[in-house]
Amino acid sequence: MKILSFGAGMQSTALALMSCENVDAERKGHERPYPLVPVYDLVVFCDLGFEPPWVMQQAEFVHRACDTADKARAEQQFSADKAEYCADK
Repeated sequence: MKILSFGAGMQSTALALMSCENVDAERKGHERPYPLVPVYDLVVFCDLGFEPPWVMQQAEFVHRACDTADKARAEQQFSADKAEYCADK
């Protein structure tokens, strides 16, 4: 199982979005644009209640991107319970 610990910073945001691009490319039958970046089974974000608004906006943006990629992947290859992406507020 491949898990990304997401903190809404530059590095974890880039990895999450590159993973989503890989899912989209696979769905279209293309090679992964980022072959060294895995397709994550789970992206975890933990809000302890002290995050500034921009962090929550970034987390929501990535949550939507991962959710879109997960739905596309689920429709093509997997059952919906095989991969779960989450970002709790």
